[in-house]
Amino acid sequence: MTIYKNLAAEYKKANEAKKSRSVHSRLKKEFGIDINARAIKDYLSLSWNEIVNGEIEHYFADMFSPEEADRASSIIAEILDEKQDKEEETETKNETQKNEPKTTVGKDKFEAGFSLNLPIYEMVKEAVNEHAPEIAEKQASEVEQLIKEAAKSISPNIININNAKVGEVKGKTHKEFQEAMDIVVSQKKLFLKGESGTGKTFIAEQIANALNLKFDTISLTAGISEGYLIGRTNIQGEFISTSFIDIYENGGVFLLDEVDASDANTLLILNKAISSNSMPVPMRTENPIAKRHKDFYIICAANTWGNGVGSDYTGREYLDEAFLNRFSAAKLELDYDEELEKELLESELELFGKLIELRKNIRENKLDRLVSTRTMIDAMKYKKTGKSIEQVIDRLTVDYTNEERKKAVA
Repeated sequence: MTIYKNLAAEYKKANEAKKSRSVHSRLKKEFGIDINARAIKDYLSLSWNEIVNGEIEHYFADMFSPEEADRASSIIAEILDEKQDKEEETETKNETQKNEPKTTVGKDKFEAGFSLNLPIYEMVKEAVNEHAPEIAEKQASEVEQLIKEAAKSISPNIININNAKVGEVKGKTHKEFQEAMDIVVSQKKLFLKGESGTGKTFIAEQIANALNLKFDTISLTAGISEGYLIGRTNIQGEFISTSFIDIYENGGVFLLDEVDASDANTLLILNKAISSNSMPVPMRTENPIAKRHKDFYIICAANTWGNGVGSDYTGREYLDEAFLNRFSAAKLELDYDEELEKELLESELELFGKLIELRKNIRENKLDRLVSTRTMIDAMKYKKTGKSIEQVIDRLTVDYTNEERKKAVA
C-alpha cells in the first residue's frame, strides 16, 4: 500500500498549497475520474475535517490501479513543482524591475498617424502614443512596419463557414485549420491523420476555442477500457461518470487521441454515439441512456488511417470498418506547416533552415526518424541556452546510428 500512501501524501500537499483545482482537473483529464474533496467525503461517509491520510489512501486504492496511482502521484508532484517555479520566477522578475532605472519619456511623443486596418488598431495606437519615446521622422516607417507585423501575430482569425462567421481563434493556425473547421461544422466529426507533432491536438483545441466550447481529450492507448468513456462503478456500486459523457450530454469538443492504438472493443461502443442522437450508459442505472447535445463534436487523431502497424508506428491496430465508415467524408491528413514553423522560429531562422534540411534528408533516405514542429520548438529552446546550431543538431541526433547520421546530417 506504499504507492497509495505516497498518493495520499501528495494530494494533501496539493491541498495545503491551494493547488487542488489544478490537481482535480489534471487527474480527471488523465483518468476520466472526478477526484475532489467532496467525492472523497461522500465515498468515505465522513466530514472533510475527519478525513485523514489513511482513509484517503483506501479511497485511492479503490479508484486506481498501482500503476495509475504511481502516475497520479507524479502528476501532482509536477503541479507542485510548476507552482514553485512560477513563484521563484515572479520573485526574480519583481526584484529585477525594482532595480531597473526609471526612464523618462520626452514631452514630444511619436504619434501613430497610420491605420493598421486591424481590429486591435486602437489598442496598439494608444500603447504607442503612451509609451514610445521621441522617434525621428525617418524611423516612423520602420516602427509602423514592426507594429503591423506584431499586430498580425496577435489579432484573431475570423472563422467563416459559407460566408457566415462561426467564431474566432487567437494566435497562429495550421494551414489546414480552415478545412478542419469546414469538416467539423458540417459533420460534427473529424478524423485527423498525421505524423507525430504535426499539430493534431493543437488544431482540435483551436476548433473548440473558435466555437467557444469546452474541450477535453483522452489518449486511447493500451489499457484504456470502455469504462473511461461511458463510466464505471466503484466497489460500493456507485456510478463514476466521465468527461466524455459530460461533453456528449452538455456540449463541447472531445478528442480521441491515438485512436489507432486503441482496443477494438473500446471503439465499438462509440459507433452509436457518433452516428446517433443517444448512446447507452449501462452502468448509470438511474439514467442508462445519454442524449447527445446539439453542440457535441468528436475528433479522432491518429498516425495511420487505421490499417495496422507501419514501419514508423508500432502498436497500431486495424480499426473496425464500421467505425471508420462513420468518418468516410470527414477525414483530413496533416503534414507539417513550414510557414507556421518559420513564424514560430522567426528569431532562429538559421536553425530553422538546418532543421528543414534535416527533415528533408530523413524523408529522402526513408529513415524511421521525425523532425516534428514540436521538435523544432524544443530545439529553439535548447539553442537559447547558448548552444550552437551544431550542438543542437548533435543533441537531436544523439540516438541515431552512424549510418543514419551520415544520411541525415549533411
